[in-house]
Amino acid sequence: MIDYTLVTGTFQRAFPLPANPRFELEQSHGKEVKSLMRNYELVCIVQPELDETAFKGVVERVSTWITEAGGSVDKVEVWGRRRLAYQIHKQREGQYVLLNVTLDPKSASGVERNIRYLEPVLRHMLSAV
Repeated sequence: MIDYTLVTGTFQRAFPLPANPRFELEQSHGKEVKSLMRNYELVCIVQPELDETAFKGVVERVSTWITEAGGSVDKVEVWGRRRLAYQIHKQREGQYVLLNVTLDPKSASGVERNIRYLEPVLRHMLSAV
C-alpha cells in the first residue's frame, strides 16, 4: 500500500521515487567530467594560385586552431591540385588537403567557424569517422 499525504491541496508520495540511473550518470555534481574525444576527417579545398609556403601556412593555421581547441592533428595528406566539379569563386581548380583530427565534439563548431572565415579556403568539410 502506498502512503500518500496531503500537502497544500495536492497528494505527494511519502517516499521519493528511485531516480533514473542514466540521469544520475549525466550529473557531474561539481566534478570535472572529461569529455570524449572523437575522430574526424577534415577536407579543405584551398585556392590554387597559392605558392607552397602560403599553402603550408594555411594548413598550419588550421592545425593550430585544432590544437588550441584541445584536439590533435593525427595525419595530414596533401592530395594536390585537382579540377573542381563546378566553379567556386571563379576558380576551376583547387588544392586539396585531408587532415585526420581527434577533437572534442563541443569545440568542433568553433574550429569550423574559424575555417569559414579563412579566405584562402574555398570549401571545407568536417565529418565524423
